[in-house]
Order: sequence, then structure tokens, then C-alpha cells
Amino acid sequence: METCRDPVKVMRNLLANYYTKLGTCMTTKVMYFSLALILCLICTGVSSAVSTTDPSPKTTVISSNVKASVTSITPATGKLGETVPFILNGTELSKNIKVYLENGDTKNSKSIIANAVNVTSPTSLTGSFNIPQTSTLGAWNVTVKEAGEIFPSNVTFMVTK
Repeated sequence: METCRDPVKVMRNLLANYYTKLGTCMTTKVMYFSLALILCLICTGVSSAVSTTDPSPKTTVISSNVKASVTSITPATGKLGETVPFILNGTELSKNIKVYLENGDTKNSKSIIANAVNVTSPTSLTGSFNIPQTSTLGAWNVTVKEAGEIFPSNVTFMVTK
């Protein structure tokens, strides 16, 4: 196998070898072309979000390392025993996102899970918190979770009497 110093050369050689050996099987050619393209992307160190479309075969390769974030919550306070509707602003918010209020260190962390979360755009969502009477008073961190990843923020929600 050649080194990754010239990924275009590596891809050309891979494609030339596989095209001559595989004949006319288009599915296999597309598979090997995709593998060669992935190898070239890895070799060149692609690490940021990329979306490339090749107009001839109508193939799109997408890689993303974009993460959800919280920039604000309104209102930023709620009383014990209340249901508090809220609007959360952030980035890269998607329909599968979960919103939490978290209080405490990692060993004794307590959470309040948002209800009726509705993403209205990639930068805004609505929902509500049912704040239990037994909740700890004070600042709770607003956290979002998506696809198993946790995205903590510096945004806080104040629980009061």
C-alpha cells in the first residue's frame, strides 16, 4: 500500500486496479470508489464539517463534528412545585434533543427532565420543567443531550421558593 503523502495518486491507483479487475459491475465499482474516497479523506486529515457533492454520480459524503450548545433560557428562574414553560436558544438543536436541569457533582447529581420539548428551529426550542417541591434551591445547569452525547453549558436556571 502506498503512503498517504499523495492521496490523489493513491486513489487513482486504487481505482485503476479495481476497475480493470472488476469489469462492468457498477455496484462494486461504486463501493470501491467510496472506500478509496474515504481513505483519501482520512489521509488528508479532514476533521471539520464537510459536505461535498459530485454531480455525475449524485453521491454526497457528509462528515460532521458540530455539537449542540445552549446560549440562553427564558425565563431563567422557577419556583418549587411549579411547571415552568421555557424558551431555550442555542446552536445545532435537533428534534431528538433532550433538555435537563442538573444540580450537584457527578456522584450526587440530580436532574429535572424537560417535558414537551419542541424544536422550532436549529437555534430555538420550547418546553417546560416540572420543578419538584423537594428540589434543591439555587442555580441548576442547563444541559442538552443528543444521541448519547452530553453537551453541558454555562447557562443556569435558578430554582426558588
